[in-house]
Amino acid sequence: MEKRNYGPSGALFNNVNKKMDKHPDFTGTLELSQEVVEYLSDQFHAGVPFPKITLAGWRKTIQKSGNNFVSLKAGVPQDRQAKENVERKVAQDSGGEKDPWDM
Repeated sequence: MEKRNYGPSGALFNNVNKKMDKHPDFTGTLELSQEVVEYLSDQFHAGVPFPKITLAGWRKTIQKSGNNFVSLKAGVPQDRQAKENVERKVAQDSGGEKDPWDM
């Protein structure tokens, strides 16, 4: 697995292929960490119909081209109550047993 010095992140760039109004204004990617993916999975297994993560964005400019983009950072919510509710539901659904693969 590739080691990085930053957390889950991505970027949105102006859509240079936009030909019609219904096409998106921005396109990009978002890379998620194992922690975020597990949190999404926990929400899904707890019955949350639309699992959520947090996103933050910063407007930036590429120095060489002068093009603007939005730098993104993803994470699990800081709301402790929301995290505890998901963890409680997962524990109830598993009968309170710890996952033997969870280290």
